[in-house]
Amino acid sequence: MRLTLKHRERHNPILSDELDHLAAVIATTFGREHDANGRHSHIQAASLTFSGPIALGQVISPPVLVANQHNYSPPGFATATVVRLEASGARTITGFDTSGIRPGQLILVCNVGSGAITLAHDDAASFSVNRLYNGGSVDKIFNANDCAFLWHDAISLRWRNLKL
Repeated sequence: MRLTLKHRERHNPILSDELDHLAAVIATTFGREHDANGRHSHIQAASLTFSGPIALGQVISPPVLVANQHNYSPPGFATATVVRLEASGARTITGFDTSGIRPGQLILVCNVGSGAITLAHDDAASFSVNRLYNGGSVDKIFNANDCAFLWHDAISLRWRNLKL
C-alpha cells in the first residue's frame, strides 16, 4: 500500500515516508470494517489517496521539558494531533497520559529542540495504559527534528511508536 499525495514532490519527503508507512500499517494491521453479516473483517485496500493538502488539526507546543516525564500530560494533549516537544537537555518520556483520548487516537510527536528526547519502551515508571511500545522493544532516542506517529492501541493498551 502506498500513500498518494497530489504534487508529492512539494511535500516534505520525511513526512511522506512516515505517511506511507502509516498507511501500510493501517491497511495491514488496524483497519476493520463490518461485512454483510455484521461481523468484522479486515479491510483489503491497495492504496490510500489524498487529493488535496493534508492538515493535521490541533498543534500544541508544551513548555520545555526540564525533567524526565512519567504519564506525561501536557495541556491540550487529549485533543492534539501534533505535539511539538523541546527539552533543555537529554530527557526521557516513559508514557503519555491517555485520559480523554479517543480509541485508536493517532498523534504526531516531533522534537523541535536541540536536546535529545528518549521515548522509553514499556517503562514501569508510567501506568501500563500510558506506556509506549517501540519497534525492537527498545528505547528510541529522538534527536533534533525527529518525528514519529504514536497510535494508542486499545487492544494492548499501549501507545505504539510507528516511526520507521
